[in-house]
Amino acid sequence: MGNLIYDFLNSNRLVPVFAVLCIIFFIFFVVYALSKEGRDEHGRAILGSACLYGAIVLFVTINIFTQFTYTVTSNVIIFSNSIRLVFISFFLTVDIAVLILRKLR
Repeated sequence: MGNLIYDFLNSNRLVPVFAVLCIIFFIFFVVYALSKEGRDEHGRAILGSACLYGAIVLFVTINIFTQFTYTVTSNVIIFSNSIRLVFISFFLTVDIAVLILRKLR
C-alpha cells in the first residue's frame, strides 16, 4: 500500500492533473463567493460553515503529510503533488459543503 501511494504521488502525469483540479475547485469557490447568493447574509453563513469544515480537513491532511516529511520533501514531484493534494482536499470539502448547505438551508 505504501509503494502504491508513493508511486501515485511520484507520477509526472499527475502534476498537471492536480494543478488543473486545484484551479477548478478554487474558481468554483471564488465564483460562489462573489455571486449574488454568496454575498448576501444567507450565502455568507453558508460560506462560513463550509470554510469551517474545510479548515478541519486542512488541519487533518496537513498533519497526515507532516508524518511523512522526509518522504514528501525528498522529491520535488512528490512535494508538489502533496501540496496540491492538500489544497484539493480543502477546496473540494468546501465546495461540497457549499452544495450541501445550499440544499439544506
